[in-house]
Amino acid sequence: MKKLLILLTIALGFALFSCIPNDRIVLETDPDALTWVEIDADTLQAKIDAMADFVLIVSSETCITCADFEPIVDAMITTYGVVVYKIEAGAAFPGTNEIFDYRYTPTVAVFAGGELQAATDPAKTERAFESVERLVDWLDYYVAFPILE
Repeated sequence: MKKLLILLTIALGFALFSCIPNDRIVLETDPDALTWVEIDADTLQAKIDAMADFVLIVSSETCITCADFEPIVDAMITTYGVVVYKIEAGAAFPGTNEIFDYRYTPTVAVFAGGELQAATDPAKTERAFESVERLVDWLDYYVAFPILE
């Protein structure tokens, strides 16, 4: 019985620690940043070719949910001093493209070493789009945020 309890404890510990990523990306920082940096598809491709680590927001000027989400992203940027990139959805960056496909705006995408690690939108992860805390909670699996003093 004792051996079984020890074995279960070890298995539980392994399961818990295997869920914690140890290779989270560190974002570029800019303590003066107030909002996202707008980029085009060519600049996005250059970041990917440079194997950069970054967070990208796919947004649309005509999207009401995007307008509601912008202050949440801005609050995250000013709170943590991180740089976040934004690309406009549309003809220059359609939902089906060579970089990554998306279905809805806004979409949050995490790139590590120039490769897409994860992407989500309000249809997949509604909570992540509700507040700064919930966005950071979702991103925290992939991003090592600076420690606030």
